[in-house]
Parts: sequence; C-alpha cells; structure tokens
Amino acid sequence: MLKVVKYGQHDRIYGYPEECGFGDIWAVTSYLLRISEESARPTKFVARTKSFKTTIQNILPLLKSKGEIEFIGGQAAQRILNYCEPYKVKFVPTINKWANNNSKIIAYQFDGSHLSNHKNINGNRLEWLLSNLIKIGYEPVNVGGRQSVEFIVDTLAKAKLFVGCPSGLSIAAISVGTPIFLITKMLKMKFVRFLRSCQYHTRPVRMFRTVNQFLFCLNRE
Repeated sequence: MLKVVKYGQHDRIYGYPEECGFGDIWAVTSYLLRISEESARPTKFVARTKSFKTTIQNILPLLKSKGEIEFIGGQAAQRILNYCEPYKVKFVPTINKWANNNSKIIAYQFDGSHLSNHKNINGNRLEWLLSNLIKIGYEPVNVGGRQSVEFIVDTLAKAKLFVGCPSGLSIAAISVGTPIFLITKMLKMKFVRFLRSCQYHTRPVRMFRTVNQFLFCLNRE
C-alpha cells in the first residue's frame, strides 16, 4: 500500500471541497480509511453536506478495513484534499468480493449524472443492448438509478461483469473486483484516462466505442 500521510498529519481535520459524485465519495472514504489504517487512529473529517456524510456512512460497513472515520462538526477542515488525492492510493476492498464465476447476471449502469449528454448511451441503444443480452441468455441488472450501496456491491459481487458509462460505479466495481467493460467515446476524459491506467484493479478496464463492439467481445468470451 502506498503511504498516504506523513508523520504528524494523522491528527489533522480533513475536508473535501469539490462538487462530487458517488465515485468521488467512494474514493474519499477509502482514502480516509487508509490514513486511519496507517496512523492506527480514526481519521477526522468534515463532511461538506449531510448527503456526503450519509453516503460515507452507507459505504463504510461494506469495506474491509480496520480504519475508522470520525466526523467533526462545527469546525473548519485543516487539510483540504484536492480532487486527485483520493485516487492515488489503492482503494480499500469490499467485504463481499467478486470471484470468477459462471453467473448470467450482468450489472449495468448508463445514467451517469456528470456530462450525462455525452457519456450515456441513448435509450434506443440501451434497449438494443439489454434485448441482446437477454437473447443470448444473460440477466441484465441495473445498478444505477440511485440503488442502495448494499444492493450495488451485492450485485457487482455476483455478476459476470459490469458494463456501463464512465461513472462512479466503476470505482465501486474496482473495490469489489468485478470485471469492468465501458462503452464510451470519451477516451480523453480525465476520469477515463484514470480508469485506463488504473493499477489497482486485478484486470484491465476494457473500453468500447459502441454497443455492437461490446456485444461482439462478449460473444467471444
């Protein structure tokens, strides 16, 4: 594991000011736990909003870590994390992990909120994808649509793979260990470049420009 703090920084009160989505919160949660693991004491954190804190609290029980996060109220953060920092350290794994299987479940998500008009496939292409998956014997399960974190992790752990747009659920899939297949033309997007070069996943993230390319690949698996 990479070192994430220096001596004497474990007692800082951390904050994260960015406008962020589910994947960012997952990465921040993992990062704070890594700090706690290294310092052997809870990491203090000021949650920017109530929903930010609630999402962290929902993620925590699903991660395999001895670290702890202590939420601080009424105080200002002493150490503001920048956007990239939480992504520089290997994500904490989930308790419920993916293992190689013959599952017919394919977890999918194509309702990413950030840059939604550019990264989500349109309704017709999604319908075409789902109908073809069913036709060849798979059971597509939507892990988007504001499902609970527990449902997302449970589905990713028992699925054959995850297919979707470049969104925060990819970060959860990395922690679970699920094979990741993305359909996107946004190959120059910073987040996509991170996923393409990510060394934390046990297998490379595979990317396709079209639904047909993905289906062709799946039929050859």
